[in-house]
Order: sequence, then structure tokens, then C-alpha cells
Amino acid sequence: DESAGYLMSLISDLLDMSKIDAGRLDIAQEQFDLVDLVEFLCASLQLTAEGHGLNLESEIEFDFHQTYIGDPAKIRQILTNLLNNAIKFTDQGHIKLELSTDDGHVLLRVTDTGSGIDEEALAKVFDRFHQLDRIDGVKEVGAGLGLAISADLAAHMGGHLTAESTLGKGSTFILRLPLERIHVATSPAPTAPKMPVDSGENVDKDISILVAEDNLTNQKVIQAILDMIGYSATFVSDGQSAVDLLDEQAFDLIIMDQQMPILSGDDAIRLIRARDDWKRDVPILALTANAMDGTRNHFIEVGANEYMSKPLDIEAFTEVTTRLARIGNLKRAKAA
Repeated sequence: DESAGYLMSLISDLLDMSKIDAGRLDIAQEQFDLVDLVEFLCASLQLTAEGHGLNLESEIEFDFHQTYIGDPAKIRQILTNLLNNAIKFTDQGHIKLELSTDDGHVLLRVTDTGSGIDEEALAKVFDRFHQLDRIDGVKEVGAGLGLAISADLAAHMGGHLTAESTLGKGSTFILRLPLERIHVATSPAPTAPKMPVDSGENVDKDISILVAEDNLTNQKVIQAILDMIGYSATFVSDGQSAVDLLDEQAFDLIIMDQQMPILSGDDAIRLIRARDDWKRDVPILALTANAMDGTRNHFIEVGANEYMSKPLDIEAFTEVTTRLARIGNLKRAKAA
């Protein structure tokens, strides 16, 4: 519930703060695509923004699909905090996440049309345990650590986080990072990882995926990732609908949530594997929010090819989805 979520967030913030103070904060040096990161964040928070009557949009500098070296998890943490704050303190209008470059640095700007911050509060906005007050006087829940930790994380990555605001008109938080660019893609669209297959055919052509997931936010997240890979998807909200749709249409991969109304993911997988035609062998990726010891064996016994826990790891999900979809595409081509 809400109180449990707040407690977990507070514990996470305190752990981050203790690591920073003790000098034990590790900064990863990984390859990642900033556009993928930005688009995923906007998709995952879109429903939250819409629930507050707000429009959340991204604006990306032309031809910005480039590979950078840095710590995507910490960048994601900072931007998630900034976007959540923008949603919290904006009553109407829009929120924008902009990605651009300036003098060899990457700039990520989060701008809102919210209540704004006065000069006195703006000077303390990155202080620990400092809580901002809404212009309508409503007390916000929080420990006042999110922005302070975000500023510390930015500094440890060699950058900095700043804020500009006009009371009553909105705020802009600017994350500036000296990320090393190692590749410029020739296409403006991201591509899925290339992996060897047992055929010379173009198995990426017309790949079709069926997603059974009843949570709208999770649907948005999965849709955003599949869009980035370049795969089309059909969404249903329960296991029975997935089973029924397979009677009408062939898919290269089924992504199946475990807990759904009408028919659970487990039961839907069992019914699919019990079919008497070639569609019974369609690859299935099971999703669960309750992973524990033995979960993998459980899903394999049920009939899934792979399983992943939520929240999804973008890279791992992309790799597994691409691999299974290509296998399914070959099966469908041979059956045609």
C-alpha cells in the first residue's frame, strides 16, 4: 500500500545517503542508449501523469541515437525523481523531458508548468531533509532526500544538477553530465541486438507478439520497449483472451503475465501447450512480480520457455524477447 511504498522509498534513500557519506558509491561504466532511457521513462510514467491530468512528453535533439558510457541506473534514478516531483507539484499543464548536448556535455532538462519555487526555497532545494511546500498548502509526504541524493549522484558522475524556477509559472531542473560518446548510429531509430540464427531468412520481418497483461502501466512499459526493438504487439488483459486469440491468429511470441483475471497466466500456458496444432509450440515468456527460489522451475514445468521478474530490466527483456521472437518466427515460417 501507499505507506509501505513510502517506507521502502525512505529506506532506499537512507541507504544511498549512507553510501555517499562513506565514499562507497560505485559508478558503473556501461554502454547504453540515452534515447532508449528517456523514452522508457516517459512511457512508464505516462499513466501517472495522465492520472493527474497532465501531459508528459519528451523532446530529443535530432539524430540523438548514440551510445554513451556511464551509469544508466543512476541517471534513471535521478530523472525518475525529477519527473515524479514535477508530477507532484504540477496541477495543470504539461511536463517535458528534453535531451540535448551543450559544449561536449549531455543536458537532460525536466520542465513543468507547476507552482514554481520562491527564491528562498530554491536556494535550499538540494539540501538534505528540505521539503518543498505546495503553493496550495497541501503537505506532501516525503523525507526531503530525493533532490539532495540526485545532486550527489550527479556530482559523483562528474556532472551537476541545477534548478531554475519562477513562482507560479513552473520549474526546470537541469542535469548536466560529461558522458563519453562512443558511437553514432547511422539510423535515427534504435535497432535490436543482432544475434546468430539457424537460417539465412530475415526472421525479423513481420514479427508479431501477443502480450497478456492486465496492468495498464505495465502495458505501457512493455509497449515502449517493443516499439524500441521494432516489434508489433497485440495486447489483451487476461489469459482467456490470449488463448482465444491464438485460435484466430498466429504469433511469434507470447508474453504472459502470471496474475490476471478470468484465467491466470499459468492456466493459459497449460491450455496453449495442450493444443493439437503447431501453435502449441509458440515461445512463451512468463512475467511475474513475485519471483523467488524455484520460480524458474515452476514456469518451465507449466510450459513457459523463459520467465522474467518485474519491474523489467530493459536490456535483459530486450535480449530474451528478441531471441524467443526469432525462434517463433522460424517456427511460423516453416508451418506456413
